[in-house]
Amino acid sequence: MSCSPMVRTAVEVADNRDPNGLSLGLRALAESQSSGEILESLRRHVSISENHLSLGREGRETATHYVWLLGTSETQQVSVYLHEYKDPISISPGYATTVHNHRYNFSSLILRGGYRESRYLVARGDDGASSVKSSELLTTRVYRSGSVLSIGHEEFHAVRDILPATLTLVVKSQPFKAYSNSFHEELGIWRIHVPVENRVPELLDALNNDLTATNAST
Repeated sequence: MSCSPMVRTAVEVADNRDPNGLSLGLRALAESQSSGEILESLRRHVSISENHLSLGREGRETATHYVWLLGTSETQQVSVYLHEYKDPISISPGYATTVHNHRYNFSSLILRGGYRESRYLVARGDDGASSVKSSELLTTRVYRSGSVLSIGHEEFHAVRDILPATLTLVVKSQPFKAYSNSFHEELGIWRIHVPVENRVPELLDALNNDLTATNAST
């Protein structure tokens, strides 16, 4: 997939070592171009036929939005995505709306629409990753077009009150850990989330278990 000059700027300037470093390219874009100009540049990039297959192959759906890969730095340390949020009536309760963290640092520029983002202090259980004792609301902020937010992989937040037709340009670092976590406050459920590409060993275990059961029954 070809990489637009705007995306190259976002990845070349970004510093993946901390969330604020990732925002450098996005802030430069926001200062030099309006949201409308950035959206027009993205429209031109997406309309190029050679990008259609790559966008479709790399794209994925979540409960709240669609994730489209736009480009990756030469070092493979930083990637740029377009997040296309679903219409509120189509959004399902899920990861983004619960208290959660990420495997990576990221920074996001709101191009259209917006949402309410809340940060939390999460006290983990004695066994570390697999349980949580409590969550405490720290801050809440409303983001609208032109706003930039950054968050580290150890921080917990939740995204709610998503406006219709919200679009965000997101710069992500490479993962710092193998999984992320979410905490459903009302149900008191703490979950570990492992991306599908990291679950190949578990797939092999499942196939081996099935083979063992088949052999035992013959």
